[in-house]
Amino acid sequence: MRYTRCQKMKALRVEFCAQTASFRHWDGHLLQRTYLFPPKTTVVGMLGAAMGLELREVWELLENIKVGMVLKRIGGFGRDLWKILKLKSGQIQRAVVLREFLFDVRYTLYLVDTDELLERLETALNMPRYPLTLGNSNDLVTFLKAETVNLYEMPVEVVESTVLKGDLRSLLKPLQKHCEIFVDTLPTRNVFNKMGGRVGTEHTKPFTCLFGRFEFQAPKKLWVYGGDAFELL
Repeated sequence: MRYTRCQKMKALRVEFCAQTASFRHWDGHLLQRTYLFPPKTTVVGMLGAAMGLELREVWELLENIKVGMVLKRIGGFGRDLWKILKLKSGQIQRAVVLREFLFDVRYTLYLVDTDELLERLETALNMPRYPLTLGNSNDLVTFLKAETVNLYEMPVEVVESTVLKGDLRSLLKPLQKHCEIFVDTLPTRNVFNKMGGRVGTEHTKPFTCLFGRFEFQAPKKLWVYGGDAFELL
């Protein structure tokens, strides 16, 4: 990776893994697909569990947080049968759906906010108030490490297994076999009613999710730490 130093920023680097994870796609019905990366809504919810806050409270506290993420390992995909209840013609009925999940995953997150909030998050992650999960309540997270690091914004030629803003398919060339690009609208924010109840999510902007190593047609400015290059979402 070749680059020249530009801008510097402090971040909280968080490493964690899980035996299973499922980030339900917003348009799933009979087949509930999973995203490859945890959406920002999932990350903020996990941070709220660590801090012992209700969902609306943590969104009010972390409304300006920026998140970068890198997929370090994935064992593969699986599918599970889920029994659900649905309302049809005014009656509650049972149904079975297929839910996709990931297994043996490891992620690194880069969190950017005020110094005070980063310190609070580091303390909370080391001593979480509630169990940390990745999607479902039984997708327990094994927290590995949290540390304060310095990020540098640099022109990058090669990027690997991360999330980028916009649809960048035409700008990227795979460098490995079995590389994949997924372009989708990831949930970026929870929406609440006046009573504080969650009523949905915002997912209007496209993102490019990368699995494997890719090369940009022309260098693109990204945030860099060690061998990781990513955007802050």
